[in-house]
Amino acid sequence: MSEKCIGAILDRLYYEADNPRDKGTAFERLVQAFLQEDPVFAERFDEVWMWSQWPGRHGRPPPSALRGRRTVSADDHWR
Repeated sequence: MSEKCIGAILDRLYYEADNPRDKGTAFERLVQAFLQEDPVFAERFDEVWMWSQWPGRHGRPPPSALRGRRTVSADDHWR
C-alpha cells in the first residue's frame, strides 16, 4: 500500500469522526482489520481484539493499543 493511499484512509477516518473517541475507535478498527487480513500478520494471530472486547482488560481504562493473541502460546499476548 502506498503512503498516499494510507494517508487518504487516515484522513478519511480523521475527518469523518465527530470526536476523539470516535477517531480512536475508527483507527482501532482499521488496525484490527489489517492485522486480521494482512497475509503476514493474519497467520500470527488467532484473535485480535479491540480494547472493549479484550477478555483481560478487567475494567481498566483503555491504553492506545489493540491486544492480540499470538498463535505461539494461548497465554502469550502481543502488545
